[in-house]
Amino acid sequence: MTPRILGGIVGREFKRVLRNRARLASTFARPLIWLIIIGSGFSALIPGGNFSYHKYLLPGIVGMVVLFSSLLSALGSVQDREFGSMRMLMISPVPRGTIVLGKTLGATLMGAAFAVVLTPLAWVFDIHFSFEDWLKFLGATLLCSLALASLGMVVASRIRKLENFAVAMNFVIFPMFFLSGALYPTEKLATWLQPLVRLNPLTYGVDLMRHYLLAEEFRAVSRVEFEPIFDIAYLAVFTVVCLAVATKLFGREEHLSAMFLGGEARKKLVPKRVGAGRLRLPAPSGPLSGIVGREFKRAVRQRGRLASTFARPLLWLIAAGTGFAALIPGGEYETYLLPGIIGMVILFSCLLSALGSVHDRQFGPMRMLLVAPVPRGLIVFGKTLSSTLLGAAFAVVFSVLVVFFDIEVSFDDYLGFLGATLLCALALSSLGMLAAARIRKLEDFAVAMNFVIFPLFFFSGALYPASELPGWMQPLVRLNPLTYGVDLMRQTLLHSERHLLAPAQFAAWLDVAYLGAFSLVCLALAAAFFGREEHLAPMMLGGAARRLPLLKGSPRWRSSSTATTTH
Repeated sequence: MTPRILGGIVGREFKRVLRNRARLASTFARPLIWLIIIGSGFSALIPGGNFSYHKYLLPGIVGMVVLFSSLLSALGSVQDREFGSMRMLMISPVPRGTIVLGKTLGATLMGAAFAVVLTPLAWVFDIHFSFEDWLKFLGATLLCSLALASLGMVVASRIRKLENFAVAMNFVIFPMFFLSGALYPTEKLATWLQPLVRLNPLTYGVDLMRHYLLAEEFRAVSRVEFEPIFDIAYLAVFTVVCLAVATKLFGREEHLSAMFLGGEARKKLVPKRVGAGRLRLPAPSGPLSGIVGREFKRAVRQRGRLASTFARPLLWLIAAGTGFAALIPGGEYETYLLPGIIGMVILFSCLLSALGSVHDRQFGPMRMLLVAPVPRGLIVFGKTLSSTLLGAAFAVVFSVLVVFFDIEVSFDDYLGFLGATLLCALALSSLGMLAAARIRKLEDFAVAMNFVIFPLFFFSGALYPASELPGWMQPLVRLNPLTYGVDLMRQTLLHSERHLLAPAQFAAWLDVAYLGAFSLVCLALAAAFFGREEHLAPMMLGGAARRLPLLKGSPRWRSSSTATTTH
């Protein structure tokens, strides 16, 4: 009976993923963006002799696919737990270990399948390997996917809500990726990071894949770091430990049986005092200040968002900055990187603030604003202004790092930097509002952001001079508002610094002019699109209902309307 149960659980996981087209699209789009753009940007900076950085990067990007697919598959377990499906399994006569193993196998096979689909890229980058090496590579992806899927089940076994899982993944996925050797040899990282590197299962998975996929390639960047037998042993032990822990934690759900079978009821929860201990902002007056104040309260109360706003860029600055600084000759790469990471802070803050507008539109508060006697332009401007101020505030907090990097900044230069952050935040906030004006559902917005945030960041020159990218990418570089924002911040914040990498790409006046014009165009378009919601007024205020377009041409509709007119 156990194989049949396992097959049912695995089959359900496959159906869930294959029906989620947005997830399938982002699964392949994300690694391709990283491989093509980051590979092209750093290939020109990293001296490699006969070795292409794209070749070194490919096993790491395959590891990224396995990482995202395996850990995000655990999201389905959290969703099942929160909305009921998991509870049906938990009260059934199915061993906990079978449930954990089934879901782990489903995530493992799906992650390995995604990785295999990407392997034809090896021929694109002229990587030579034998059929035997490919079989070994396939085994490495399966073992790596199994280890990461079992880790995902451990995380899912202790988390009860989807939003908590999303916050936890922010502090798991990217740290594991940056500390795995996927982008650069881990030996180049700081000494205090080495224990985390050694504990990371993706380190051994990427190393094992690099052993077999690049078996016949010359490695000018770095050789593999461990022996294959050691990689295999660590991944196997890690998998067994995680599966045992996940099974044990899943076994602590017996209280659900009493709830579903009519047994002893759970104890009543003691109600908490609403608003106790929260930060109280001054009461706003007027529609504009009310909109801005509400957005600030939303941001302050979302602790997970605040934590990830600072944790993600810090991780990029520490891990990626240290790793690439050892590969790029000339030194002080971290200093060059700092304005780009501040641009990342603004980008994520401003575009994700637009997520609140989509949430309000989908679940009601935005409809109240749209039927109120408030101009559409004022609503758009209020939300854009709050997003701009929040993004600039986060950037200012992050700019304190100039002290740690020993960057000399005069008072006039810092004032110019503040103006650059405000202008950059305004342009990106207006772009976010334009996207929010056309998108109605949270899941659609999340998918759209997968194809917007990282391309904007990678095409901006935040990590490397955008001039190093291939010629066919340059139009995208020139259209990107973050390109001009990062360039302007780099000109002001690093005005007194000398660097191997050219700090400025355009004249300051061109940066200011482009960001200003981009903001005006996006705000005008967003206000125009938000103005197409007047049909909500009769719906919300009880007026005449909207006519159904399908009934206009119907003979029955004409006869009934004629009869009404006659009477």
